[in-house]
Amino acid sequence: MLKDFQSEKLYYGFPIFVLGYQDAQFGYNVTTCSSSYSLGDQVVFGLSTYSHGAKEIIVHGKCSLNICGVEYLDIMEAAGYQHGVGKLAAGNIAYEVSDSLQVPYLPQAQIVLFLTIEKVEEHAGAYHFIAKITERKVQEQAITSEGTLEAAALAPVFYVGDGAKRVYRTWSSQVRPTGGYWL
Repeated sequence: MLKDFQSEKLYYGFPIFVLGYQDAQFGYNVTTCSSSYSLGDQVVFGLSTYSHGAKEIIVHGKCSLNICGVEYLDIMEAAGYQHGVGKLAAGNIAYEVSDSLQVPYLPQAQIVLFLTIEKVEEHAGAYHFIAKITERKVQEQAITSEGTLEAAALAPVFYVGDGAKRVYRTWSSQVRPTGGYWL
C-alpha cells in the first residue's frame, strides 16, 4: 500500500559522478554531482547556483563527467565535501587533462564523458546545464572484443534517501537482457 511521504527531497537512485572543469582560481578542479540524465549525444545535469564549480563551468563552457565505482568513494567525497579549495591542486586526486577540451578527467573512472555546454537555465536555486557529448572514454575491461559495452563490468554508485539522510547504494553483479519480461 502506498502512503503519503513528506520530505524536502527524495533520492530514488541517482548515479554519483565527478565533474572536472577549468578553474580560474585553481587551474583545474572537480566537484561531485548526482543530478543528471542523458539522451543520445546530450547530457543534462544540475548544480546549485551557489556552487563554485557551476560558476566556473558556465564561464569556461566545458567539463568532463566521470563515473567511478565504489572503490573511489574517497575521491567522490573529496570532490563534493571540500568547498572553495583546489581539490586537484592539493595532489590527492590523480587526474589527466584532455587534449580536445583541456579539461581534467579521472583516468580511474569507469566512464568519462567530455562535454561542451550548449545552454544553461537557472531555476529554483539551481543551474540546469544542457551539454553535448563530444567524446566518450570507457575502461578497457568494459569493452567487448566486438567493441560494444560490457554492462556487467560497470558498477556506478547511487544516492538513495530523503531530506533527512541519503546513503550510497551499488548494483548487484546480476545483468539481464531487456525484452524478456513481457506478460
